[in-house]
Amino acid sequence: MKACLILTLLLGAAALLVPVSGRSFFARAQEHGIPAAVARGTAHGLRATWDFLSSLGPGSSATQPTRDPPANSPRHASRKAQAAAPQASRRTGREGIIPQPPKESLERSDRAALDSLVTRSH
Repeated sequence: MKACLILTLLLGAAALLVPVSGRSFFARAQEHGIPAAVARGTAHGLRATWDFLSSLGPGSSATQPTRDPPANSPRHASRKAQAAAPQASRRTGREGIIPQPPKESLERSDRAALDSLVTRSH
């Protein structure tokens, strides 16, 4: 079956690309705009198929409009607001950057294990 498919593909390619009377069938088809029309039709078919398949799902937004307004995300203080807020205990650097607290804190046992790994790696 595979051999039959490969033979059919080879014969089809040969029929399109082998010159007959000076020009190949593919060159003649290009003059008439057939490959561009086939590509356009394929693109339209793929888009229509995608639209159809996406409309089949139960949570499809294309068929059912949203009734509730979107929920607001929780308000976070912006970084600019944090940087602009006066803080008596912290001093700004030369560029106006406020040093931030560390995001994590290591326990003593974790710090000791990390230090031993670093000393062994050198």
